[in-house]
Amino acid sequence: MTGDLALKEIAATIKTHIRNVDTVARLGGDEFAIIFLETNTKEVKRSLEKILDFLTGLTSKNKWDITFSIGVVTFLEARLSLENLIDFTDKLMYAVEKNGKNAIAFKTWPVKHR
Repeated sequence: MTGDLALKEIAATIKTHIRNVDTVARLGGDEFAIIFLETNTKEVKRSLEKILDFLTGLTSKNKWDITFSIGVVTFLEARLSLENLIDFTDKLMYAVEKNGKNAIAFKTWPVKHR
């Protein structure tokens, strides 16, 4: 029961802190995706840092042993299938999880070369 409550409160917290035009969805288990439309990386970064602060406060307040690993990809082109877009972002999230929790990693696809 605690797990279900935690998932509901996490989803509600995320939804409260994104714009009406953005979308949050639970992909399964404890994974969520947020789609920020027509937003630059700087705005997304600021938004997700706030969300992470609210989420860590929520878990602390409720004494839940939960951490957050967040992978964020700005897709400059949408030439990949939805499955590939999610897979690319998922790999980034798992890299964050492997290197420490309660953190966010950002990437841009395709990578711009200078």
